Amino acid sequence: MQLINRIRIKNIILSIVTTIIAIIVPAFILNKYIEGVLFFIGHWLIRKQYPKQYSFSTHYLCRLVTGVVFFLSVSFILPLCFSLFFTIPLNYFISWISYNKKQADYFEVECEQLRDKISRICPTLKPLNINNCTEDELVKRCKLLKMTKHATEMSINIFVKKMTIEELSKTYFINKRSVIIHKARLKKRLQL
Repeated sequence: MQLINRIRIKNIILSIVTTIIAIIVPAFILNKYIEGVLFFIGHWLIRKQYPKQYSFSTHYLCRLVTGVVFFLSVSFILPLCFSLFFTIPLNYFISWISYNKKQADYFEVECEQLRDKISRICPTLKPLNINNCTEDELVKRCKLLKMTKHATEMSINIFVKKMTIEELSKTYFINKRSVIIHKARLKKRLQL
């Protein structure tokens, strides 16, 4: 347990040192001390606006990219005589990019997990052409997908018996718009 705490403390210290060096070096080279300090403070305050931030797979790579981004950011800050508040939009932009990258990665992982779950539940699921399948094939697919009796019956009426929208709305006592919506949902679900 102490080893884990030491590693965490080491990574926190290295992150802070990297950040400070990445801001102080360009501030010293370009004579932008005040802009560098404002950028550093603004970055940590604005970063809290976004709950998730993108991070690379290793701490080394993460620190390296952070250093490069901060170095370039401080280099591009307008001189103090032009704009004291240029650091605020710049920090928002950096945090916004990081947040959106993290969100995209999160949704990508979630989709992959969903695909894995579907393949585990229905390993024998193969594409089905619902426009020219038999009733037995459709019933088998509905059972594999664990669809209700009502959904299975409606699928048979729509895709095998080829009932019209008017006939379906009279049979199920729903309006035509609902029939169209049900038909689209069933088609999407059955064709996975």
